[in-house]
Amino acid sequence: MHKLMGTVAGLLAVMVLALNVGAQGAVQGKGKAGGGPIVQGKVSMIDAEKKSFAVEGKAGKKNVITNDKTEFYRETEGKMADVKEGTVVRVLGRVADDAASIEAYALVIQAAGAQPGKAPGKGGGNNMTGTVATIGENMTIKTRDDKSISVKTTPQTRVAMAVKAAFTDLKDGVTAAVVGPAEGDNVTATRVTIQLNLGKGKGKA
Repeated sequence: MHKLMGTVAGLLAVMVLALNVGAQGAVQGKGKAGGGPIVQGKVSMIDAEKKSFAVEGKAGKKNVITNDKTEFYRETEGKMADVKEGTVVRVLGRVADDAASIEAYALVIQAAGAQPGKAPGKGGGNNMTGTVATIGENMTIKTRDDKSISVKTTPQTRVAMAVKAAFTDLKDGVTAAVVGPAEGDNVTATRVTIQLNLGKGKGKA
């Protein structure tokens, strides 16, 4: 009987250890580079000493903590000639119902190291991110799930590009996109991008 109880106790200990390891892995997974949530909204409560600030958007107000490893970028006006094959761009505009094309009112050239996103589902979304495959009035981009999307541009399509910035470039009222792992209302930023106001064009609300 004692031997049986010892065996059961040993099995229980192994199960508890496995559960703890699994839980730790799930928490750590949120902190992987590029795997954290994206928070976007208006900047306020900038604290230069603590290198922190707040972002208020659709998800409410989030406290953003930065450190020496946080990368800062700001969007600046560009031109269509700056769009090159192989670069990653964020396309803003009206996505077609079949999700195979998008009418772009703005293109934002992403910083080096940015990754393409997944293609949106049918009938949804007003932006997408992909790698430029061909350029021209009917350029194409490749999404992370290897789908080709036709991007229709016009002479009115605005172009912006992300350039290196610093914490000191943050100002109250600007719009920022923050990438990094979150815990409650706190986000530890791996990347902060100060965004231009590119308008809403005719994209879906």
